[in-house]
Amino acid sequence: VTFAGLPPLGCLPLERAVNLRIPGDCNSAYNMAAVSFNRRLEGMIGRLGRELPGARVAYVDQYGLLSAMIARPWEYGFENSAQGCCGSGTGYVETGALWSLKSALACDDAGKYVFFDAVHPSERAYRMIAGAILNATSHSRLHRFN
Repeated sequence: VTFAGLPPLGCLPLERAVNLRIPGDCNSAYNMAAVSFNRRLEGMIGRLGRELPGARVAYVDQYGLLSAMIARPWEYGFENSAQGCCGSGTGYVETGALWSLKSALACDDAGKYVFFDAVHPSERAYRMIAGAILNATSHSRLHRFN
C-alpha cells in the first residue's frame, strides 16, 4: 500500500493569489497544516505496519517534490510555477473540469507549467509525482513491517 502525503497547499496558484498577508507568496498557514497532516500520516503508517505484520507500506513525500518544482522550476524543465496554464490570462484563480488543452483559454504548452490550472498540477508534473510513487513502491523507500 502506498500513501502520498499532501502537497504544499499554500503554494497552489489560487492560494498565492488570494494570500492577503503577502500577495503572491505561499500561504504558510496552509503549508504548515499540510506538513502537520503528513507527519501524522507517517505516524499512522508506522502504527499500521506494527498492527499488520508482513504489510508492505510506502510513504511518498509529495510535499517535498512539488515544493522543489515550485521553488526551482527550471531544474525540472518548467518555466512557470506561479500560475496555471489555463485561464483568462492570469491563471491564478481559475480552475475547473471544463478546461482542456483545446480551450481558447489554454496556454500554448502546458508542459512548461507546474500547474495546469490554479489548483491542479500539469500532466507533466503529475508524471513526475507518479514516478516518485512507483519508485517508492519498488525500491528502498518501501517499508516492510514484520
